[in-house]
Amino acid sequence: LSGALASPTRKALLADLKATLPTLEHLAFEPAAGDAVEEAAKASYGQSVVIQPRLAKAKVILSLGADFLNGEDPEALGAWGAKRRLKNAKDEINRLWVLEGSLTLTGTNADVRVPITPSRLGAMAFALAKELNSKGISLPAGTDLSAISAGLPAELRDSAKTWANLIKDLQHAGKNAVVLCGAQMPAEVHQAAHLLNTMLASEAVVVRATEPLATLKDLEATAKGMADGRYAAVIFWDVNPAYTFPRAVAWKDAVAKVPFRAWIGEVEDETSAQCQWLLPENHWLESWGDFKTEGADVLQQPTIGTLYDTRQGEDVFLGAIKVLGGQAPASYHAFLQGRWQVSLPAGTSFEQALHDGLVKVASKAAAPAFKGASVTAAAKRAADSKADGMELVIFPGFATFDGRHATNSWLQ
Repeated sequence: LSGALASPTRKALLADLKATLPTLEHLAFEPAAGDAVEEAAKASYGQSVVIQPRLAKAKVILSLGADFLNGEDPEALGAWGAKRRLKNAKDEINRLWVLEGSLTLTGTNADVRVPITPSRLGAMAFALAKELNSKGISLPAGTDLSAISAGLPAELRDSAKTWANLIKDLQHAGKNAVVLCGAQMPAEVHQAAHLLNTMLASEAVVVRATEPLATLKDLEATAKGMADGRYAAVIFWDVNPAYTFPRAVAWKDAVAKVPFRAWIGEVEDETSAQCQWLLPENHWLESWGDFKTEGADVLQQPTIGTLYDTRQGEDVFLGAIKVLGGQAPASYHAFLQGRWQVSLPAGTSFEQALHDGLVKVASKAAAPAFKGASVTAAAKRAADSKADGMELVIFPGFATFDGRHATNSWLQ
């Protein structure tokens, strides 16, 4: 069980480990990501995806509880701001619509902000899709919005002009319009956002396939497997489920039934306390690594040598491959270098790539196709949703995130 794998070489290493040990199961879990994003992606595209805004191309932005101006995405923040700083009288300013519950930084900067409870955002977004369809914008094949009532949503009965202007804005902007959804919103809101962007053929958002993340249901199944004695060993790598799993006592009891328990990390935590073997890991500034972004492969190299008696988590798994009878280089540095040398463009050495920090690459993967048939169930759930009483929306903390940085006193 690990955190999200942003590194292609780290993914390749775990693939090699699984080839050596075919019974290995790997889950990547990020508690702050929430299950709604993953569930909506798999329903809408049949796989996990990452949504990347390209707001430099956006003339109209509709936020469904998405606080994209909170500073977590500097590129989106900069692109939105650039469209607000007009250089001459002919430049067009972008327009920002925000439908949200609790007030966010993005909401305070909106041209039009409409307070909507999160549980009703899905119905509102699907109603918007139905209205756009009635204005001539095609629905994807297989899309059924019969569960959604036509006309003005009840929440906007006193704001008919606002609703009409929003529809007109999106229709007029077309491919230069984009709909963004907050990670904390329900799954049906995410599916509605995917549908609207597909209908508009938005060029202001990029949909890319990504590695799947485990949901809470996956962890529930894993906990049951541990409790039933299905696993002989478990390794926790840079993840703390003993803290983040909702039923902490049940998790602790399940983990205790696994014969071999190992933990790899920097700072002892609730999960390490349940393990027999603690393997201290390098700080990321002492480590090798790589990342893949749109248009570039990026290298990470250590800025300092190891200060303590630690090693990279990847080196632990390379050692495991050797013990299990597989072939592996002496260090993760060598493993990383070997993978990069195979894929580097002609005339570019590893040393040159390391000097430059990155290698520009053309994006080869086509955007996954939207599955219109997935909308039916989501639209029905959205239509049946009721806004009763107060609703709580929980965001990761800006300082301690999901709690993993709580040991850093500078962030308190």
